[in-house]
Amino acid sequence: PYFVVNNGGHLALPALQQILTESVNRLSIFLASGGTMDLSGLESAVDTTFDVDATTALSLPSLSSTTDGAFNVASGGGLTAPSLLNVARMTFSLTDVGSLVSFDALESIDESTILVPEGGTWQLPALTSLINSGVTISNGATLNAPALLTYSNSTIAPPLRVSGTGTMTAPLLVDITNLLFDIRGGAQVTFPSVTGY
Repeated sequence: PYFVVNNGGHLALPALQQILTESVNRLSIFLASGGTMDLSGLESAVDTTFDVDATTALSLPSLSSTTDGAFNVASGGGLTAPSLLNVARMTFSLTDVGSLVSFDALESIDESTILVPEGGTWQLPALTSLINSGVTISNGATLNAPALLTYSNSTIAPPLRVSGTGTMTAPLLVDITNLLFDIRGGAQVTFPSVTGY
């Protein structure tokens, strides 16, 4: 199933609180060409992909958790989820996080994939836990996680992969149990509080 809103159209579902779909029937929500959508009451979403193009923005003010889906936002597009606390098995494909796109309350990411593209800047000010997740930071990209305490793996997970002039900073990080590193080409990763592995 899908919700497509484009060419200035508007879809209002303000009382919708949950999206409970199955993996074989993943819901795709796609906003393009100035289309808008009211999902102001949405609190949780399962198997849902949110796609926003460069001309549109989506606000999810009540969303607190989401699993088994994706956030895909083109450069210049907007997506804000100020109440989002926990995600699992999600893919993040976003250029910049911190202004037009923000997850300011996000505390934990589990079994997910984070892709910070070339030149992108990510700010995750509340993130404390990153578990069993793959992170790729491309040339010239930055990921800042000032509150991160745990970045570890209990299962086989992709490495922290940083290339070119990419950077990641996590000044409070102490737990990197089973974390794999793939740092190349002048990339900089700084975890000054780690004392054991």
